[in-house]
Amino acid sequence: MAAASEQEKAGNSTYQNEHMAQLFEEGMSFSGFERDALYLARGDGTYMDVSGVSGLDSISDGRGLAFGDLDNDGDLDVVIVPVQEAARLVYRNNVGQDNDFVRVALRGTRSARDAFGAVVKLETSRGTQTKIKAGGSGFLSYSDSRLLFGLGPNAPDGPYPLSVLWPSGLEERYEVESGESVLLVEGEGLSKLHLERLELPRPRTTSERIFRTLAVGVGESFPELALTPVGAYTKTAFGVSGRKMLVNFWATWCVPCAVEMPELESLFPKLEAAGVGLVGISVDTNTAAVPGYLETRQISYPNYTLAESDFGKIFAGASLTVPLTLVLDARGKVIDAFSGWSAETRSALEALAESH
Repeated sequence: MAAASEQEKAGNSTYQNEHMAQLFEEGMSFSGFERDALYLARGDGTYMDVSGVSGLDSISDGRGLAFGDLDNDGDLDVVIVPVQEAARLVYRNNVGQDNDFVRVALRGTRSARDAFGAVVKLETSRGTQTKIKAGGSGFLSYSDSRLLFGLGPNAPDGPYPLSVLWPSGLEERYEVESGESVLLVEGEGLSKLHLERLELPRPRTTSERIFRTLAVGVGESFPELALTPVGAYTKTAFGVSGRKMLVNFWATWCVPCAVEMPELESLFPKLEAAGVGLVGISVDTNTAAVPGYLETRQISYPNYTLAESDFGKIFAGASLTVPLTLVLDARGKVIDAFSGWSAETRSALEALAESH
C-alpha cells in the first residue's frame, strides 16, 4: 500500500497509524505467517481464489516461487521457498495431467543459446496461445525453461501451427501434434523429445512428519523413563498396564497444551470406560509450577514430570516440540502419534475409545 502523498513517508506517524494499521487489521504482516494464494483464470478476464481447495494456502509466507512440470505429466507443479524457513515446499499438480498439451524447448544459435526473449505462438481452434521464454520470474526464481501449452481434454491430434520469433529476429514456423514434446533449434528445425513420466515422492503423512522429530518410532517399545508422580490424582508409578494408552507430553509454558489438556480431560472418562489409559508427562525443567498448573485446570488424569536427562529418549536432536501424544498398544509398542489439538485429533481419539 503506497503512501497517499509525498509527506507520508515510511517512518512518520501518519504513515504508521493509518496505512500500516490497515495492513495489520487485514491480517497482513512483514514477519511471515501470511497464507500463500492461488487464483484460477475463469477465461473471461476474472479469477477465482482456489487457494484453500488447492492445498497451496500455506502460512509459510512464500517468497521464491517457480513453476515447472516436475513429473513430465503435462501440467505445471509449484515450488515455493518461504521467507523464514529452510524448507522447500513442492506442490504436485494433480488436476490437469489427463489433458492434452504441447511442450516446446528452445535452443538458440544466432540468438543466445538459452533463447531468452523468444516468442512462441501455438494456434488452436480455441485461439492462439502466446508464451515468452523468460530468464526469471518472481523473487530470485527461475521456472521450467520448457514452454507448456495446454490443449484441454480430448483435443484433436493436430497438426497445430507453431511459430517462433527468435531474439535475433528470425521467425520460423512448424507443425506439432497433440501430446508432443519438441526441441526447436534456431535455424536447424524441429526434433521430437521422448520424455518419461516421473513419479514424485509421496508426501509424508502428518504422523510420519511427527516421528521424524522423535527418538522413538512406530513399532518400538516405549522407553523406560525417569518419571515422578505429580498432582492429587496420581497415586502410582507409571507403567504399561496391558491396555492401549495415550501418553501426552506437555509443558506449563506451552500455549497449545493449555488448549489441548481440557479437551483430553473431557475425553478421559470415555477413554477409561473403553479401557484406554491416559497419562500426561510434563517436560518442564522447573517442576515447581506443575502441581498448581494441574490443579488450576482441574486435570484429573494421572500426570508425571520427566527428568531432563531422559528428554533424548523421546525427542530427537535439540528440538523439543509439545504438545505430543503417543499411542501405545497393550504391549507398550508405539503405534501412532498426534501433535496439537484439532477436530481431526478429537475424531481420532473418540474413534479409539469407541473401537474397544
